[in-house]
Amino acid sequence: MSTNEQRPQLMAWLETTDGENYKLTVESDLTLGRSRYNVVVVDDHQISRNHALVRSEGKDEYILIDLGSTNGTYLNGRKIHRPVFLADRDLIEVGSTRLVYRENRFDPGSGRASTTQGATVFSVKKRYCYLLIIDIVGFTDLSQRVPPEDLGPAVEEWMFSCRKIIERNFGVINRYLGDAVFAFWDGEKTAPEPVYKTIVELKEEQGRSNFEFRIILHYGEIRFGGASVSGEDNLLGEHVNFLFRIEKVASVLKKLNLLSEAAVERLDIKEQTTCIGQHSVKDFKGDHTFFELT
Repeated sequence: MSTNEQRPQLMAWLETTDGENYKLTVESDLTLGRSRYNVVVVDDHQISRNHALVRSEGKDEYILIDLGSTNGTYLNGRKIHRPVFLADRDLIEVGSTRLVYRENRFDPGSGRASTTQGATVFSVKKRYCYLLIIDIVGFTDLSQRVPPEDLGPAVEEWMFSCRKIIERNFGVINRYLGDAVFAFWDGEKTAPEPVYKTIVELKEEQGRSNFEFRIILHYGEIRFGGASVSGEDNLLGEHVNFLFRIEKVASVLKKLNLLSEAAVERLDIKEQTTCIGQHSVKDFKGDHTFFELT
């Protein structure tokens, strides 16, 4: 694996009026709404269950999108009718909730963020972790065919079932991504057994669920740092990016579970898997070997 780690990276987050911060990432959307599975959960009758989201547009910009909410989303006092790009200190308003978009540049070489306009400086620590993402297949098509009042509760029930499996096996939910769950285990403190048990139980859940969903597992060194989301550290680094790229490979290969070679070796489960060969991964040099849980 190789990425240009020395290039300054954009670090962006949302600040609330009560001082809580919500980190933004290139890999995942930050959702706002009344549903408990949004990243920013707003207990406000003026807010729709799935109200708005902030999405990465490449590696250097973020956009604000209203999700067809009843009462609208406002940027700097003006109601938005289409996706709009965000700039540092933009004010986002949904119902009575106000959030400020902030950004700065992170220097991977120094392990700290170079700040402007009084932005917070973030420290970073490194750990080897198991990284898991599970996501619903064809969610965009589902959202167009199924009424929101039916789809929303069904997705919440699916997430709740997956969360029970992950947490009873000592996994930590890092964030909910609308149609996906991102979780991890500290590989230096966690034995392989509960991680393996998690993917086995999730595979069993695939047979019971109303949704078709993928299971993706990787193992590698990540950085903890940045503004926290619901009290959890943010996971950064090329191995987080690689995890999300594996999901794209699984989609192309039409696989509902895909494990990286590093994860299989760390768990020592080659006998419980089938090697599906080497495949290219976008933004990562060379071919990479993947396995399917059998």
